[in-house]
Amino acid sequence: MAFRIVVETREQTPWTFPKETKRVEIVHKKLDVGDYSVEGYEHLITIERKSLTDMFGTYSNRLSPFTQRLQEMRRFRHKVIVIECNATAFMKGPRYYHSTKLPAIQYAGMINTFLINQWITNGIPYVFMPRGLAQRFAVKWLRAGYDKFSKEK
Repeated sequence: MAFRIVVETREQTPWTFPKETKRVEIVHKKLDVGDYSVEGYEHLITIERKSLTDMFGTYSNRLSPFTQRLQEMRRFRHKVIVIECNATAFMKGPRYYHSTKLPAIQYAGMINTFLINQWITNGIPYVFMPRGLAQRFAVKWLRAGYDKFSKEK
């Protein structure tokens, strides 16, 4: 089976993989878990992508459904959360973050603690990187999973 990246059909701002599109075929399908996978390995490989704004919004308004998705990600052998920003931008929070309760840096610290706990308890690592770099990382990361699991077949 050829290496094809699967993009979740509900993805609102999907990666387009501009530098990789000549070498990688992209298909759009509904995924039960995550936003990106590899065709034929959707049960083994997943990437959950979050923009900075989405990560803050998810933590404050949609934590329960997100936690459930992370619980489902546990069963995947090759999984990662990619947050589209660098760590410094994450700690500053989204441009339009306003809270009367907590400063952005304190709120970001709470989210970071949550993500660390997911890594420790569920084995789901996370990375911070700007969108362009995240797309290149995703292709290499998905390819590594594909190479590993295609050898096991």
